[in-house]
Amino acid sequence: MNRFSDYKKNLNYSTCNEDSLTEKKALDVTKSDIILCLTGSGGPALNLLIENPKKIIAIDFNSIQNWLLELKIAAIKNLEYDEFCKFLGFKECKNRLELYDKITDDLSDYSFKYWEKHKRDIKKGILYQGQLEKVYKFSSNILKFNMGEKLDKMFSFNNLEDQIKFYETEWKTDPNWKEYLKHSYSIYFSNKDIEPAYYDLGEDYDFENFCSKLIDKGFKTRLVRENHLLSLGIDGSYDRVSILPLWLQRNNYHILKENIHKINIITENVISYLKNSPMNSIDKFAVSNLTDYLNEEDYKNFYRYIINCSRPNGKICIRSIVQRPILSDFTKNIIRNEELEKELENNDLALEYKIIVGKIIK
Repeated sequence: MNRFSDYKKNLNYSTCNEDSLTEKKALDVTKSDIILCLTGSGGPALNLLIENPKKIIAIDFNSIQNWLLELKIAAIKNLEYDEFCKFLGFKECKNRLELYDKITDDLSDYSFKYWEKHKRDIKKGILYQGQLEKVYKFSSNILKFNMGEKLDKMFSFNNLEDQIKFYETEWKTDPNWKEYLKHSYSIYFSNKDIEPAYYDLGEDYDFENFCSKLIDKGFKTRLVRENHLLSLGIDGSYDRVSILPLWLQRNNYHILKENIHKINIITENVISYLKNSPMNSIDKFAVSNLTDYLNEEDYKNFYRYIINCSRPNGKICIRSIVQRPILSDFTKNIIRNEELEKELENNDLALEYKIIVGKIIK
């Protein structure tokens, strides 16, 4: 686990680095559900909260990610929508620290101490201060410098066929784009400090081919301005996004306010938490690409503990970069919906993940 030592000390994600529409459809959340999800940027928990479950357990071994979620929760409790957007950095704001002062009473002591030492990040807009978001900002500035007019054009399309034609004939063939991609492989896709799962792909893994396929899929399956993840990657912000993550949409803000008390934040290794969870205590599991991070023993225990603490007919949604089969010992208990998996993979905005969706039979 040494490869995670730095990963646990950083604010790795601050926006919404996955497409929670996938988990929403995979888990089919009801009002009686208790959901376990990884905290990450806080987006997964906030997006699922819009479905009005009974409770969400947001868990992460990185306390900083949990303190970020605390910060967002405190802001939701105390700020109106427009203030919330300004505080996060989604909208311009000259008094961001004044807004911060309005929410600090709802931070835990540890969270408060952390953010007091990192007011600079809050002042700049915490939405874009994660390690991943800083990489996006850096690389997008290069892209804007070299392809500014074409980037503007890419965000102007209302018709996917027109966007694809422009991508194939003018964007993809541009030498500046080819040079940008060449450097992007090392900046992001082979940067194991951003995504430790890349360690397991091996030194000889063809990141260039991996990246090219993802980029093609991104530009050819949806308008760029309707994919907040791709837009963030090439534009460095949500400024030109027409469909925001669920938790940032104005129409959902009152739902977050009404339900925000339902999120329970846990800082712990997921495997140990599952091991000690009571039988039949959790209905749905949104575990991101946790399985990419597990050694063989923890990978086996992961399924054993999930099955034990799941209620009958619970559901699980797993993302993966490194494809690992469900162990044969547990295939009778995890009934996969391969048709839904394929549909979700094709539509997932994050582009890079394989998806496992299963019903838990006990």
